[in-house]
Amino acid sequence: MKNVILSLFLILGFGVLSQINCDSISYYMFEMHNVERTNNGSSKRYLSSNCKKASEIHLNYLMKYGFELRHTEDKIIYGKKVLSKPVDRYNLFNSDSVLSKKYEGFYVKKPVWVFMSEIATRQQINYGLNDLVSNKEVAIRLIQNFKNSSAHYSSMVENVGEYISRGNFIVNYTTSIENGLVKHTFYCVAIFETGYYLKDKSPYKEDYTKIY
Repeated sequence: MKNVILSLFLILGFGVLSQINCDSISYYMFEMHNVERTNNGSSKRYLSSNCKKASEIHLNYLMKYGFELRHTEDKIIYGKKVLSKPVDRYNLFNSDSVLSKKYEGFYVKKPVWVFMSEIATRQQINYGLNDLVSNKEVAIRLIQNFKNSSAHYSSMVENVGEYISRGNFIVNYTTSIENGLVKHTFYCVAIFETGYYLKDKSPYKEDYTKIY
């Protein structure tokens, strides 16, 4: 009986599920957040592999343990470490550093990229079994969640002046079928960083589709 129910779910829900592309939703969100940035007088952000990897860790955590803790982790999910703070997760991948002069000729190592902020949201969206899903519309709903929060919106549009800013949005979802509706709960985590100690800005030639 369980196999029959699963088969029915796959047949009925395939039209909805097959249209959802999390990478597409994430990229739409990244473009939309850059529009918000330019509208607020801030420079556009570039895509970041550091931020993508750190966001994925926390997104997996939220989907496994629930959204109540938001930004805090109190269980092991990566190796043998409890990555309790957003910056802890980010620093796993932030290995680039430079020597910077400090006091009377002494030099110290400083990270090229500096963690700025992490934002997270979730949104349930219901569809009929034969409804068409627009990845762009899902992205709009999730971005609107961030815009509805002054703290989240501030993180999205924060102006870092002359410095290069990077980030990434990661999206995933869970699905159930109830009373003839396909219920998706979309989760999104985004992390942003700034190159305060970035010496060479030459790779950044306004190619915002490239992941650095």
